[in-house]
Amino acid sequence: MATIIEERRETTPSETRAYEKAAKVITGGAVGEGIGGAATIVLTILGLARLIPLTMAAVSGIVVGGALMWEGGMLASQFNKLTGESFASRVQFGSGMGAQFVGGAAGCVLSILALLGVYPVALVSIAAIVYGVVLAVSSISTYSVDVSLPWKSAGNQAAYQGGVFGAAGVQFMTGFAAAVLGILGLVGLATLTLDLVAMLCVGSAILLSGTAISARVFKSIS
Repeated sequence: MATIIEERRETTPSETRAYEKAAKVITGGAVGEGIGGAATIVLTILGLARLIPLTMAAVSGIVVGGALMWEGGMLASQFNKLTGESFASRVQFGSGMGAQFVGGAAGCVLSILALLGVYPVALVSIAAIVYGVVLAVSSISTYSVDVSLPWKSAGNQAAYQGGVFGAAGVQFMTGFAAAVLGILGLVGLATLTLDLVAMLCVGSAILLSGTAISARVFKSIS
């Protein structure tokens, strides 16, 4: 991964306050995503243990959708601070962030319909496919957070650089796996089990991503 080192300059108190506010917002979004991922893992494990599996799959889909929309909204509110004036970075970050919010909303709606009994098995499979695609596409915005934030010290950069980049890579591969599992479930191959495993993959990925971003933001201000 390319290393971005910015020259140090004196910052005004207003700039410092603005950055700290942005950092808090980004951290809030990442923590919310991580909590949603942890809850999804618990729900899918209960489903795999045969505790009302279809309901657990649908509820986990709702939780994932809410977590993705939450982080997407938080990142959107800090769009200009994270992307600057670069057209390429704005396009990359905007596409990932937009996919995260819109895909999260779509998956959440599908999961709610499944919970209400409208073609539940098929809709959970489709939601898993949607989330898999969202994870793959939004890995761009996850990486953008890493390269957009400054480092407080060279020691932090040496020790922690690449953490979010690694999480973005895992997110991409996990998204691909979840989409494949959702497709296999949709065609009728061990449908409910594969759907639950797909949601488990998605939950694990967003937990890792949320944790990595939270740690990255913390290291940019401490």
